[in-house]
This record gives sequence, structure tokens and C-alpha cells, in this order.
Amino acid sequence: MNDVSMNDLKKLKPCPYCGNTGLMLYKQNNGLFYVHCGRYLCDTKFEVYFTSKEECIKAWNENADLINGG
Repeated sequence: MNDVSMNDLKKLKPCPYCGNTGLMLYKQNNGLFYVHCGRYLCDTKFEVYFTSKEECIKAWNENADLINGG
């Protein structure tokens, strides 16, 4: 079970590299979460893994703010 809802996905800020809002939040079999932008030619994967989806969403959004100068 993925344990990720549409509500969780709506909390993610757009990809800081391409602006895509159709991001995916995944839960691996080992229970760790990560964010992936699957837009063609971007394919950014936040290569940091978190034990909770809340931590993962927060870290993604903070990273997006840093990259975008916010």
C-alpha cells in the first residue's frame, strides 16, 4: 500500500527545475518516502529518503524554495 493520497500530492510545491505540478510521492517497500518529477526531460528525483511522508513533503518544499530563491 502506498499510503499517499491526492491531498498529500497537493501539498507539494512545483518542481523547482521545470515547474511541473504533476509530481509523485512514493513509498518504497522499505517504508521510505521520496518525491519524483516524471516530466519528460526533467525526471528529477529527490534523492533523499524519509521515514514519513510529512517529512518528505516538508523537505521537498524547503528545497524548492531554496532553489527558487524563496
